[in-house]
Amino acid sequence: MNPFGSNNSVLIVEDDGMVLGTLMTTLELEHFDVTGCSNPFEGLRLLARREYAVILSDHNMPGMTGLAFFAECRRLHPGSSRILLTAVRELNTVMAAINQGGEVCRFLSKPWRLEELVSAVRSGVQLHERMTRGGGMQGRVAGLGRG
Repeated sequence: MNPFGSNNSVLIVEDDGMVLGTLMTTLELEHFDVTGCSNPFEGLRLLARREYAVILSDHNMPGMTGLAFFAECRRLHPGSSRILLTAVRELNTVMAAINQGGEVCRFLSKPWRLEELVSAVRSGVQLHERMTRGGGMQGRVAGLGRG
């Protein structure tokens, strides 16, 4: 059963297998259609085959940062909501995530709170729906006033 509409898909990219498994199980229990992988290069291969409503990625991964991964995600699927998850609590990382052309719509720190994670992903699905239904940036701007 999909309570979110037509696309409640979530791609999770996390190099720590235990964290990846926990995130996947948590979101599957909340009725999201979840795909997971352990590196950003596999994530890009998955994105070449289909669009996801939400892309949730760790920041510190071997071979590519989460921000660099999100730049590629945005090029492939600009309407996908991108959520950065990291244990790094440096202000520079957060500022870069926000300032690099809207690469990230939410920032969550590890360890995350269950309610915060689920709420962020639900909001990401709703934003994706507005972006795809409302014609990109116009849908985003129109949706801002609706909260």
